[in-house]
Amino acid sequence: MIKNSQNMPKLFWVGPMIPSENLDEWLSASPAAMKWQKHLLDALIKEGADLEWLYYRPDSYWPKGRLLPGSEIMQPNITYSNKQIPYINFLGFRNLSKKKNFVKYYKTYQL
Repeated sequence: MIKNSQNMPKLFWVGPMIPSENLDEWLSASPAAMKWQKHLLDALIKEGADLEWLYYRPDSYWPKGRLLPGSEIMQPNITYSNKQIPYINFLGFRNLSKKKNFVKYYKTYQL
């Protein structure tokens, strides 16, 4: 958690995100989880939380899934601060790729 200029904690939510109109094309995404997550974050924002959603596109490993899931253009249906984290969706490399990009983005907030 990082303190912003108004001494309020900045929250980072890390999780998958697929816009509801695209869920039928992304079989690895759970519609119920996407809806629950979106409503939770909307409620936090409504209560005044300083939140940033760091999201990725969930997909099966390549070759069944997309090699670069973040390369497909989809507008997120969220109005608050968000950032898509790209990753390489290759067996044995996906988690390392996500971690590297999350850490890289997070470091831009270090004071």
